[in-house]
Amino acid sequence: QILEICKKSPDLKVLKLFNNQLDDEGAEELGEIFKHCHSIEEVHLSHNNFTEAAVEAMVKAANRELPRKAERPLWLRMEHNKVQNTENLARDIERHYPAVCAREDRARCTPRVCAMGKRIHLPFLIEAPKGKGRGR
Repeated sequence: QILEICKKSPDLKVLKLFNNQLDDEGAEELGEIFKHCHSIEEVHLSHNNFTEAAVEAMVKAANRELPRKAERPLWLRMEHNKVQNTENLARDIERHYPAVCAREDRARCTPRVCAMGKRIHLPFLIEAPKGKGRGR
């Protein structure tokens, strides 16, 4: 259903699907959104059940489908999923996909610009989980 909506919304800028129990099974199909929404700026997929494979599948799809020149980088939120070692994953993805920035320069890398000139941001992925939120 999500993909069908995205196909009909090529000018979609932000897609928020965080905390929806999404898992690896839908990652390949979800990556298809980048074929149809070339001007998408933010995809929020944190707090789901994605593993390393799904994170890489989303990055691979974005890297393949999104324009090489964009006004701003894709802000791909994939933190707080079922990834065992987020820092290693982020480093591996940065090595394998030169268009990806793990956003270590928090002051200069923002949703609107990448200090490194990259097209895809994976913000917050390498930060350690801080608990369950809301004081818990």
